[in-house]
Amino acid sequence: MLMPCSRTYTTNISVRLSSAEVDSVFTEGFSVLTTYYTLQTQKQFIFSDAYNVEKKRREGYEKQQNQEIIRTNVTKIINNCINVANNVSVEVGEVLNEICKCLQQLDLTLINSNDLIASGILDICEGADNVMDTLPTKTKQVLTNFKLSEQEFPKDVKTMLDEFINIYDPQNSNSDPALAGPITFPQNESNLSIRRTLLTTFDLLEGLRNCWNLTPSLTEGEYSETSYTIHSVSRIIDPIFNYYNLKLKRSWEQVSNSSRDRKESMGSIHYGDRPDFQILLILDSIEWESVFAEISRLDPRPDKQDHDWKKLNRLCKDGFDARFNELFKGKDVENNETKCLINELHQFPFIGIQVIDNRILVFGIDYYNNSFYRSFKICEFYIPLTISNYQVVENFLKSSLKVKYYLEGLFNDFVRIKDKIDRLPTIVEVVEDEKSQSFMSLSTTY
Repeated sequence: MLMPCSRTYTTNISVRLSSAEVDSVFTEGFSVLTTYYTLQTQKQFIFSDAYNVEKKRREGYEKQQNQEIIRTNVTKIINNCINVANNVSVEVGEVLNEICKCLQQLDLTLINSNDLIASGILDICEGADNVMDTLPTKTKQVLTNFKLSEQEFPKDVKTMLDEFINIYDPQNSNSDPALAGPITFPQNESNLSIRRTLLTTFDLLEGLRNCWNLTPSLTEGEYSETSYTIHSVSRIIDPIFNYYNLKLKRSWEQVSNSSRDRKESMGSIHYGDRPDFQILLILDSIEWESVFAEISRLDPRPDKQDHDWKKLNRLCKDGFDARFNELFKGKDVENNETKCLINELHQFPFIGIQVIDNRILVFGIDYYNNSFYRSFKICEFYIPLTISNYQVVENFLKSSLKVKYYLEGLFNDFVRIKDKIDRLPTIVEVVEDEKSQSFMSLSTTY
């Protein structure tokens, strides 16, 4: 039986073109490509022009809206102060009256949209927009009246500090500090709270040891912001948020959800702001923005401090508002118990940290007596970047631990307040935070 045979045929077709024909084909192909790329470029220009026209229109609209927001905010603060002044202590009433006088004398046309007063914030801490300059000294003292409570530190903290300082004692010629190992950690402490403090102390001193071993690199002007953050600031800031009895999450260079949501709701052409660092408190799998931080390089440009300060305060205000609106969403805000919790939450600050050069400034944003947002100092201290004496290191260590104790108490208080709010009666129909928003009526500019 014959089987079918499979064959493959290959045909080579050779086409010979004259030189003129080759040139013609090349010219025609080049013309087609040129036409294509010309159309693409024109399309890009059309889209770019349309985008720029729309962007310019939106920027003009936002500028106009900012002017209206500024006028409305200043008017509301004045009215709030007048309405509240008779229902508080004599001292606070006098403060609110003085603020009324101060704001009534403001030339609103001189206020920039990024000034803190434009968004309803009175800068009691740094005075970046000079609004507080005209207030009497006594008024400023009342507004700035905040002091971290003194703490009694475990005796082992002093032992660890003594050992650390001894490593860098010039008279100690037995070893090279750069080659020294970590200090001894006390192993016999069974009290969990004290042990947390000792662990934090150990980490802070290790962070300093890392900084001191980088000398003289840390004093060079070329030391970038990223390098400074990685090798120095993170080693100092991180320990302050270690060993809590609550779950905290760190986030570096991530857009703030509260800033993004606020700008989206306003229809802004800009996206949410991005703090250098933020702390999120995790409760029942929900992340609550709690701390924002901005960090500069060691040798910042002249306007860096002012720029970061205003950005950070606006971020904290967004965080404050978002926290409030989320907690009271769907709640009946008309009953007396709710109003008491609203007042309590208004005095519960959102925390900001600014690191400029080697200065650490911890501050809070609250809603002062239901009248205006107040930016106030909590603590200010310095990172000893170079080998320093006992007193300098002790001051740094105690300040860091005081901030940690304060924040831990603040987070625990937040859990307590949240639990109370969660138990409040809910309303059947929620109208997009309408009632909650009425309590936080000072808008943030675009």
